[in-house]
Amino acid sequence: DAAVDVTFPTQQQTTGLTSGSLLMRRNDSTGVAYRPALIRDSNGKQLAIVDGWWDDVGVAWQIDSKEFHTSPADYARTMAQHSALVAAGVLVVHTLPTRLVNDTKAVVNELTGTLTAGRGRPRPPVSATLFRPT
Repeated sequence: DAAVDVTFPTQQQTTGLTSGSLLMRRNDSTGVAYRPALIRDSNGKQLAIVDGWWDDVGVAWQIDSKEFHTSPADYARTMAQHSALVAAGVLVVHTLPTRLVNDTKAVVNELTGTLTAGRGRPRPPVSATLFRPT
């Protein structure tokens, strides 16, 4: 199995963590992690914008901070996106920003386990493109 190489931000950076603060890459050439990625279903409908994406196995990574889930509407939107991704066959890992610093080994284990599970099944019929906010 390919290793997951993840560089985590410092404790000070986790307060205002954005997907740009997190560098992810795979050590092999078979799958590139996009950061962040726009995921669409097979009909082209937008499902979600995720913080990390492994295209070869259809695995998404969401960094879920309280900053972006402060209202009931924000939380409802996040849950709807998660459900849409799962319904399309995408495996999703959710991580709190503080765990990137305080529980790094567990986060890497979760990602590695999910990537392994993704390799053991057909890739879901979704498309992903690098997301660049305008």
